[in-house]
Amino acid sequence: MNDHDHQQVVTLWFITSADPRGVLVAEPKADRGYARKLLAQLNPAWPLTHIGDFDMNRSAPPGEGEFYIGGYRGLTVIQTVLPEVPSNWTLSGLPTLTEHFDTLISMIPTADLLVTVHTPTDRDGLGGFAHWVGGRMTRCFYATRERIIEDTGVPLPDEAAFWSGESE
Repeated sequence: MNDHDHQQVVTLWFITSADPRGVLVAEPKADRGYARKLLAQLNPAWPLTHIGDFDMNRSAPPGEGEFYIGGYRGLTVIQTVLPEVPSNWTLSGLPTLTEHFDTLISMIPTADLLVTVHTPTDRDGLGGFAHWVGGRMTRCFYATRERIIEDTGVPLPDEAAFWSGESE
């Protein structure tokens, strides 16, 4: 297998809505212009190509250098591939991982930033989530099936079934 087979896909949820679930349940149409403008500000030299309108959970993961973006009122969702990270890297370090992540996070005003990461091609690969509120990290969990790499903050109520052994 090559390195591409174990790339980690990261999804960033920039939340300003009091009800982000309600935003998505309403099935709004994503703002294509917002996505183009956002990427053009991130790096004006990048070629911008619209590849379609689709649900991120029903598509192939993005390739290296690709960004899937859904811009809605009160919610921006961005999915991309993490660059190769050092072996001692932790998910809480995402905002400063690369200049692009640092710039992206500072460009989008948000009350809450929720980040999920997984390795789509490796069931036992790295995965996790982190939550920042008002720019301060409140919870982060990042692990493989065998090893916890980072476990910071108080577990969320939704984690109870996992920690009690009732679910994976």
